[in-house]
Amino acid sequence: MEHTNESAKVQQTKHLLAAQLIELLEDKPLRKISVNDICQKALISRSAFYSHFEDKYQLLRYCMEERTDQWQIAAKDRTAQDVILYILDDILKKRKLFYHIFMDEIDREQAAVLQKCMVRIFEDKLKELERNGEKLPGPLPIVSAFLAGGIVHATVQWIQNDFDISKEEMADCSYQLISAILR
Repeated sequence: MEHTNESAKVQQTKHLLAAQLIELLEDKPLRKISVNDICQKALISRSAFYSHFEDKYQLLRYCMEERTDQWQIAAKDRTAQDVILYILDDILKKRKLFYHIFMDEIDREQAAVLQKCMVRIFEDKLKELERNGEKLPGPLPIVSAFLAGGIVHATVQWIQNDFDISKEEMADCSYQLISAILR
């Protein structure tokens, strides 16, 4: 996420609000969290909140983008299988948070943020394959979007099914499907 044009104070306030929302999401779904709840927990006024975010949904998008940016950075020096396992492990460590995000009010925007991150990760990994002489089954943007969409939807289903299989099984299944498609 690009913050270079924001002052340190603005970034600090946004991070504070994001941290408080994440903490609240550990205990209850977004529909049960008000802007007042977030402001009280962050010890800031509603007007300060609204000077940074339009509503709690925009704040949630900010939180999701921050998290997926971390995943993309972590993906740089990992294999595709390790990236999947890393992301699933992160989701599992914050299972209540992700459960409350994706179980209660799943919307296209939340899934789109995850999809966008996964597309960037797959594009990077697929470019490596191409540099190593591998031929993709189609144009890079299409293959990346297809793989990312499958992973995102499978992961959301995994969350909605209350993590009914282990992260290792989930990662292995995802990796095997990706490998089969790229053969």
